[in-house]
Amino acid sequence: MKSLEKMSFSQNAQQIISYAFYILFAGYSIYKIIQTEFISTKVLFILLLAVILGIALYSEHLKHLYRNTIKTIAFDLDPEKANNEFNTLLKKDVFHAYNNDKKIFDTLYYIDQMEYKKCLEHIEENSKFFHSSIDQLLIYHYTKFYCSFMLNDLDCAKQEYNKLERMRNTKVKGAKVSPLFNWEFMDAIYLVSRKDYKQSLNVFKSVNTENMNPREKAQYYYQFAMLCNKIKEKSLSENYKNKIITLKGLSNTCKKGEIL
Repeated sequence: MKSLEKMSFSQNAQQIISYAFYILFAGYSIYKIIQTEFISTKVLFILLLAVILGIALYSEHLKHLYRNTIKTIAFDLDPEKANNEFNTLLKKDVFHAYNNDKKIFDTLYYIDQMEYKKCLEHIEENSKFFHSSIDQLLIYHYTKFYCSFMLNDLDCAKQEYNKLERMRNTKVKGAKVSPLFNWEFMDAIYLVSRKDYKQSLNVFKSVNTENMNPREKAQYYYQFAMLCNKIKEKSLSENYKNKIITLKGLSNTCKKGEIL
């Protein structure tokens, strides 16, 4: 996953390019309006310019709200606030452009709030959507794997892990599936489900958290601390508990992690 700095740079660059294009478009349109002799044509051009720019700027406003929502859940670790922000976005979204994004967002929200049964119900209710592309299918199987593990449905977790393993090695148009999740983190969780705690500990230690956002780190710290509790590694468990506290997250994952 992208770091906050890279994400911010990418978003800022996109915004600058978009607004530069709008300014050029508006300037050229105004020039053509001035050059036009007929009043009726001028009025038509002015109306077209107003409609096109109005839709474009409103679309940019919705994008801004969406980016704020993702920042709130992934970086501020406040899923309830993020959910409220997304619902506000949907009310303003007259184009219904973010309905599918909300389906993906809800998987993050339910996991962060430890509502694993609701999360499984959600992905099954929207199964058609989650099977509509390779990335969405990856989200579907990972979500089902993680929630099944947390609900102690280890047979289902194993089945989903095997599906994820096949996807990991699958190439689409010569490229591997998008790195939406940390594969080593997933391996470490699977090893816990198989009670191979020693190997899981080694894999957890090998996970590179450098490119994780705070939300991903919260999940990682929580699962690592839970493993350390199982194997009586009290000092290591306390270390990762303190890392969770440092994040100052408001998700149930963070709250529960802080009192391990």
